[in-house]
Amino acid sequence: MKKENICVKKYLSFPERERFITIVADSYFESGEDGAITYAPYRALEALAVGFFTLCVEGITYEEGEDVYQCLEDPDLRALFEENRFSWILTEVDDCARDLADFHKDRLLTVSSPVQQKLAEALEAELLIRKQEEDLLKKQEEFLEDQKKQNAYAEKVLELMTPEEIAELNRKMLSGQEEMEEAIRSIAYKVTEEGKEDAAETV
Repeated sequence: MKKENICVKKYLSFPERERFITIVADSYFESGEDGAITYAPYRALEALAVGFFTLCVEGITYEEGEDVYQCLEDPDLRALFEENRFSWILTEVDDCARDLADFHKDRLLTVSSPVQQKLAEALEAELLIRKQEEDLLKKQEEFLEDQKKQNAYAEKVLELMTPEEIAELNRKMLSGQEEMEEAIRSIAYKVTEEGKEDAAETV
């Protein structure tokens, strides 16, 4: 690591400030191999130093295999951080990062609480019931629509048939399977032919 003309920036751009706050805020939480998140506020000071050397200090060049963590082991750079520990930049970043971490912590606690889990389960069950009710209502509407079509068809058949034909139909319906099927075919044929005539007249 080379140090040449080391100086500390007096100001940070908005993107730099946002990145600095995010670095520190993220350090408050650790993720385990099982995905569990642990609250780790003891890492915030180290993250503040890392952000300081990454975004606020100019004149540091890293050699191959080195990174910003080498700065934490350098006595002179460590002293530079301590001198600026309570500068307005680091104080503002530290305060904002703590507020952001508290917000994330509260949200994590809310999501992981037994009460919240029960509410989520109850909401999921309620949504499932609503979905089933909607499906049932849709099927009922489809059934009623089919019934309307069947009733309209029956009314159409009765309109086309004379009383004598209706009496003959009833007789065939009671006679046996073959005569009943024949009667049904004749009714369907009559309705179809009537529909063709209506279509021709419309044209």
